[in-house]
Amino acid sequence: MADRIRVILADDYIPYRWALLSALADEPSIEVIEEASDGDEALRKSLTLLPDVLVSDLHMPLQDGHEVTRHLREQAPDIKVIINTLSENESDLATALKVGARGYLLKEEALELVVEAIRYVHRGGILVSPSMAEKLYAERSRTAPTNSAIPELEDDPPIDENTDTMRLSELELDMLVGGGGAGYNPTGRHKCRPELP
Repeated sequence: MADRIRVILADDYIPYRWALLSALADEPSIEVIEEASDGDEALRKSLTLLPDVLVSDLHMPLQDGHEVTRHLREQAPDIKVIINTLSENESDLATALKVGARGYLLKEEALELVVEAIRYVHRGGILVSPSMAEKLYAERSRTAPTNSAIPELEDDPPIDENTDTMRLSELELDMLVGGGGAGYNPTGRHKCRPELP
């Protein structure tokens, strides 16, 4: 069997953390190697154990998920971070992606999607809850200049209609977060897979 994906779970609400642990318990490709209950602990354990993926709450004591993600991007950039949160604020999503998070899941759906999310970001993808991708796109559409150039996207790959997540390419991420463009329409169900070696 291929190497398992090594994961740390960080959340200050223990019952929810246990629920995540339970959701991952029967997945043979994923191994939860540690848990953390605050941002300092999440950062310390991540830098010590170097997991493949950190699934982190956004609002935690001592350091929030944004701060932890920013530190990891600087000190251990190979660790992929998935922000797992109650926040539906598009500014929280935009900040998470800007500081280096590779996923953004709402807690109400994360128990069903966390296995897919971990696998996908581990392969190099960027994965965002669809309602959040739509909010971010709508915000960028309102603020983008009317004469903004809209880059052409490559043809869509086959779409898995059973998935409830929005998968973003680097180009789409740049348009949503960095470039301010309006070329990505989540209602059009673009789902781009990462370019893997």
